[in-house]
Amino acid sequence: MGVLMKRTVAAGCSISSFIIIMFIAVLLTMCTNDEPEPVHEGGWENFTTVQSKLKNMGYEFHYLSATTKAADLGAANTLIIIMGLENPLTSAEIVALGEFLDDGGHVILCADDSSGSRLGSIYGIEYEGAPVLASDFDENLDKNASFLHTDAALGGKFYSVFFNGATGMRVNNEDAVYYAEAAPLSVFDYNRNKVHELGEYPEFDIPLVVKVPAKNGDIIFISNSGLFSNDMLHRMDNEAFLKAIIVDSIGTSGRVYYDDSHQMSSFSGHVLYPE
Repeated sequence: MGVLMKRTVAAGCSISSFIIIMFIAVLLTMCTNDEPEPVHEGGWENFTTVQSKLKNMGYEFHYLSATTKAADLGAANTLIIIMGLENPLTSAEIVALGEFLDDGGHVILCADDSSGSRLGSIYGIEYEGAPVLASDFDENLDKNASFLHTDAALGGKFYSVFFNGATGMRVNNEDAVYYAEAAPLSVFDYNRNKVHELGEYPEFDIPLVVKVPAKNGDIIFISNSGLFSNDMLHRMDNEAFLKAIIVDSIGTSGRVYYDDSHQMSSFSGHVLYPE
């Protein structure tokens, strides 16, 4: 009996010791893991949240499976949002958008790098194709030089907006309306090393969001789609700013067509299976 009790006590001690060791190991792992958990899987390149928000804004929402179909939509109180443009529009797509705009349609173009310049150049807009490094950049701001904070003005209201990877634009259009610009003395980071250096000259106004008249409609050019990705839409006033530019385009009712057929970073199932 005495031997049995000793064995039982020894086994209990062994189990307790094992549990304590495992608990310490877990604590050490938690303390040494500096990598934060992502807010959303693929959130920097994924736009599922913005699609969900658009569907619940009270507009008639549709997917546009091909930009060339723009000419067939009927433009009355209709907006096309081209999200995540990563390659230039083709001649056929530009012609289709031209017909849509000629009928009074509205377009919001969120382009990455210089991909928006082929359409933009028709209306005096050139995407510079280099990231904007803000003059007030703080290397400790989420440890990410791609982040850029600025104030946007629209409809008599101001919005605090937070960009991720803004590329900036050159504007040569007297009728352009500037909704957002980088802070004065920001620079184009041409070599993408996230450092202010000689040869990258500070500029007083780098446009980030611009509206221009286009035939009988208008286009809002946005310097990067990262403003509305899953991990950016909820930051600062980004979502409210998106709602404001949609209302500025078509008011509080109408049709919204979402076109991400040019976004290559994440799969778009509705391109293959449109509504």
